[in-house]
Amino acid sequence: MYTIPVVVHVLHQNGIENISDAQIYNALELANNVFDLTPMPVVDPPFDVLVADMEVRLCLASIDPSGAPTAGIERIETPLTEQGGEPESYLNGWPPDRYLNIWVVSTITTGQAAIGTAPGTAVLQPEQDGIMILHNYMGTIGTGSLSTSRALPYALARYLDLKRLYEVPVAGGPCGDDEVSDTPLCRNYNTCGLTENACDTVRFMEENYMSTSYCSRMFTLGQRDRVHACLNSSEAGRAILCSPENLALTGCGPGVSVMENRMAPSFDVHPLPFQDQVTVTFGPVLPERILLCDTYGRIVRTTQRQDIHDQTILSDLGELAPGTYVLMVQVDGQLQGRTVTKF
Repeated sequence: MYTIPVVVHVLHQNGIENISDAQIYNALELANNVFDLTPMPVVDPPFDVLVADMEVRLCLASIDPSGAPTAGIERIETPLTEQGGEPESYLNGWPPDRYLNIWVVSTITTGQAAIGTAPGTAVLQPEQDGIMILHNYMGTIGTGSLSTSRALPYALARYLDLKRLYEVPVAGGPCGDDEVSDTPLCRNYNTCGLTENACDTVRFMEENYMSTSYCSRMFTLGQRDRVHACLNSSEAGRAILCSPENLALTGCGPGVSVMENRMAPSFDVHPLPFQDQVTVTFGPVLPERILLCDTYGRIVRTTQRQDIHDQTILSDLGELAPGTYVLMVQVDGQLQGRTVTKF
């Protein structure tokens, strides 16, 4: 499972575009359901055998870039909510290699419901890396609706490097491809119930989220492979985004704020703040590794199992710059992190 830390920026002028936390939770939950097949969608043959669990989930960050606690939602009162999609509307973006930024606005000037920035574009315009989406296309409650709730999964797929099914013209068009082998060629069809496909012997894949129909409910195995390749690529920092170190730094590690992680040991850290050294005291289970990372996910100190005891001292820390760090411990591949501060 690839977990993506998320921060939602709500741009508003105290109108209905200032959607509730509940509507944001609802939108993210629905997107997660789409990506992990909850519930299992009903897809007609021959595409039923291609339906894929994308193995991707969104997690609202609980630690901000400075290491401070956060709800993962910030509200910005600004008239730029009426200019969504314009360069200046991408306000207060958090580091895009550590967080997926989602900007919620009242109007997108291009007429789109949602814009997902593909990795190739994000390299050129990192300040616009993320998703811009209309408030009434977020979830099914509040200002949202069932029919508009498909916009966030679509924009997330764009962010993860999927193309529209017809995006790449074939032989000059009008038929197009998406560079995924198990999706058929097609045109820009926007209706449901189409039994023919002028571009391929296989019918139009209307159920696919990368079509423009309103009956989308699936991604394919080939699309999953492309998404996973994106999340393992250095392009636009996508591989850093889902790394265990970054998940711990953003509060989205395994079991964090969801359920007790039985694989992770309990531990205490003192003194806090620290200066030259810090002592880590463990419970009955000793970890395999101790990591001290800066807020960009870079490991500044590491200790392996053979050097870890009930009380383990990390010394020679005086040369580190004052500021916020994250101390993490690892047991059976699972990470648990705690924010610490150095004088």
